[in-house]
Amino acid sequence: MAVQRREIAREVRRRQRAYGPAGTLIALGFGAAVIGAALLPVYLWMRGVIALLRWRRRARQRRIQAVAARLQSQLGGGDRHTSYAETVGWLNRNWAAATPADDLFAGPYHVSTATNRHGYEVMVDFEPYGSSDEDGPIPPRLVVYVAAVPSAPAPDDRTSEATRLRSSIERAGFSVLVEPEGGLVARALPSTLGELRSDPSRLSLLQPVVSSVVALAVAQGAVPPEP
Repeated sequence: MAVQRREIAREVRRRQRAYGPAGTLIALGFGAAVIGAALLPVYLWMRGVIALLRWRRRARQRRIQAVAARLQSQLGGGDRHTSYAETVGWLNRNWAAATPADDLFAGPYHVSTATNRHGYEVMVDFEPYGSSDEDGPIPPRLVVYVAAVPSAPAPDDRTSEATRLRSSIERAGFSVLVEPEGGLVARALPSTLGELRSDPSRLSLLQPVVSSVVALAVAQGAVPPEP
């Protein structure tokens, strides 16, 4: 899996270099044509637009990163990832199951944060916008990973608890499934993603969802993988 992720990561970096304000590409082509003094005001206007787009992007990046840091603090600390490479590194260390290629895309607003909850390695991975370039669309995502492996069957008295937890996670706007070689995955539904895009501060409200996914792993008799 690690080799597969490294290969996909190289492709992601290529796409990232092309991912940014559309005005940047326009300016590169336009700037080469700006020779005459008559076009100088237009050229300066274009540069101003590009500067504004970049400022807005950096401001939004800072807001999303601050909310991710707040969520991590609520989860009890851990590692706040500062680069895409750290996201892939967590998967390579903790997630033996295959990762869909689309889940390895990271645009300029991507954030992820990792922690340990009751012995389970956990990562929250948020890509709010996805991509729609010439290589095809990549959907946005918010995924909660809980690394766990099946163990002895859960006691009968845990069955109802697992059902209750699964229902709670689904009511919060997530689907949840078990990856036998990886653990539990809770994935935000489109409606939930829409709310998070319009108000990224809602990311800091996900602590109960993360706690419920960890509790579901316990209720289903899954245990943390061996180091």
